[in-house]
This record gives sequence, structure tokens and C-alpha cells, in this order.
Amino acid sequence: MQFNQKKILFYIFSILLVCCLLFLLVGCKSNKINVISRDAASGTRTTFDSTIGIDGVRKDASYLNANGIILSCINRDRRAIGYVAKKSYEESRSSMKNVKSIQLDGKDADSPDYDLGHTLYLIYKIDVVEKNQTLKNFMSFVISKEAQEIIEAEKYTLPNIPTSVENFKKPTTQLTDAVIIGGSTTTEPLMQKLREKYLSLVGEKFSGKIEIQGGGSSKGINDVKSEQFQLGMSSRPLNASEKQGVEVYNLATENIVIVVNSKNPIDNLTKSEVKAIYEGKIREWTEI
Repeated sequence: MQFNQKKILFYIFSILLVCCLLFLLVGCKSNKINVISRDAASGTRTTFDSTIGIDGVRKDASYLNANGIILSCINRDRRAIGYVAKKSYEESRSSMKNVKSIQLDGKDADSPDYDLGHTLYLIYKIDVVEKNQTLKNFMSFVISKEAQEIIEAEKYTLPNIPTSVENFKKPTTQLTDAVIIGGSTTTEPLMQKLREKYLSLVGEKFSGKIEIQGGGSSKGINDVKSEQFQLGMSSRPLNASEKQGVEVYNLATENIVIVVNSKNPIDNLTKSEVKAIYEGKIREWTEI
């Protein structure tokens, strides 16, 4: 009986081993494209879909809610394709060594005529700004020379540069109000840098709190309207109904890059190819 049990276990192990080997052989040779898109609340997705002309993403695509998660997935998956904010890609290059950006229509994201990009917006209510002295002072910093220097140093583009930009004026009274900034995860890294610079400038005159959250562009817009956020972030334009009751400030512009695994030999895709991939009309890398 003991011999039979050992024999049965040996056969089971052998079958499992053969199955695993077959899976690895077939999987390694597979050229199926694993499509990764952003979640419905993402402003980056809105811009990407409209610029590429996507009319419905294929049903088996993965929908992820942050640039970092997309980069991590592509770092592990040689068959995947996705898109992220250029800044997020650049900051990940030391840790995500298996991710590369590819050209779109023969142009890389640093080309002056590269046309896959979006504006980063701040959303607020005037009455909330007037009531919250920290927010009022922070917004005066956002439009200052010091803030614009941060934006340019971080390699974003200033969408609207006034003829004269004033230096930030340090508050003369103590600021104690708390501010919650939330929304676009694409805008979040820039806002972290701006908050850091602002706090260094106000110093001992600030004893409140500035908290930054993600959640996506739609959340940033909606939660400013409901006053759960005092300041919202969006990486897509607001529609007519969303604009009602709020003010919108164009903070910066940034390109979106298409990313694949570095083991993928593809270095360039046309917009029509990207559209076909995301709509499911091209499903194998060998079709490119």
C-alpha cells in the first residue's frame, strides 16, 4: 500500500511538472498584448482616449488607478502596454528598470510637436478661499514667481505666463486653518513639491496643516463642490456642469508617455496602432 501511494504521488508530481513546463513554454512564446488603462475617474485617461480617438477600451483590459501601479505591472509583464504621466515615468526609471517609453508617430515626449499631453488644473470655491486664510495665502503662493520656478525646475510647462509675476509675500499673521488638497494622482507629485516650498517660506507663521490626497480628477472636482476638499486637482478639463460654482486655475502642462516592458522590441507606435490595440482590434504584438 505504501509503495502504491509513493507511485501515485510520483505520477501526480510528474504530471504537474509537465504542465508547468508546457505553461512556461507556451507563455514565453505568447505575444498577446496585455492592455492597461486608467480607471474611469482619471483625467489622464480622458485625455489619452480623446487624443488617440479610442471608442471604447477592450473589455479584458486592466483598469488601474495610479501611475505607479501601472509602471509596477509593466515592469513585471513583458507583454503589457500602458500610459502614464511623463514625470511619473522619469521618477520611476531607477527602480523600474524593465519599463521603457516608446515613440508616438515617430516622436518622443520631449519633441516640441509631440501632441499627447494634458493641462493640470486646480479647482476651488472663492467663498472657501476667503474663509480659509491658509488656503488664501497658499493660492497667492501658487501664482507667485517662487512657485513658477518650482514648476519649471520639475520640468513641467507653464501654460499661462503673465507679463509680470510677483514674489510671494510671507503672511504677517499666524495661519492656523487646515487645508485638504485632493484629486488627480498625476498632479499630486507637483503639489507635494509646491507644498514643501510653501512651508519652507512661511516657516513659523504657519501652525495649521496642509494634507494632499489622491482619488482621481473626478473626485477632486466633486469633493471641492461638496467642500470635502478645499482645493481640488484635475488632469482633465472640467465640463460645463462641473464648472458651475467653482473657479479653475491652469497650473501646468505635462506630456503623457506610452510605456511597455523593456524586453519588448517595439520602439514606436502610430496613433492608429495604439487605437487598434486599446479597442481590441490588434491583440498580438506580432500584428504590429
